[in-house]
Amino acid sequence: VQELLLGADSAAVRDQRVRPAQDAAKAVLGFPGSVPELSYPVAVLRAEDMAALQTQSRTVQLSTTSLKEHLAAHPEIGLADYQRVQQIVDAGEVYQQDGQNIIVLSIGQQTYKAAIKADGGRQQLFLQTLFRVNAAQLSKIRRELPRVR
Repeated sequence: VQELLLGADSAAVRDQRVRPAQDAAKAVLGFPGSVPELSYPVAVLRAEDMAALQTQSRTVQLSTTSLKEHLAAHPEIGLADYQRVQQIVDAGEVYQQDGQNIIVLSIGQQTYKAAIKADGGRQQLFLQTLFRVNAAQLSKIRRELPRVR
């Protein structure tokens, strides 16, 4: 299941500390049953990303509440896109938005912006948003934010 969600080559699959977020995505995307208000791990950060967020936590969580909000704001993003979160984190360009947030850009067939936020105590990390960006948005991020890696 992890391979299906995160890709067979992802660090999260190799790490085995991350269980899949597929259940939350299935529930929110219209599968029967109630949607539990839980958080599901979707990615594992590199050390330099952790340092940018000033946290000891490596695991990025996605709450079902955030997933519902993401899907409402960005209906073009589906389960296949969420399955790429670990790949986006592994291969993406990382920019420091502020002390609690980093932006990860993945450049490939599709350009994605994933915002990752540390909670106030810097104990937990959350995927704030995931969406595709166009060339103008990409250029603005690269121009305005300092690059971490």
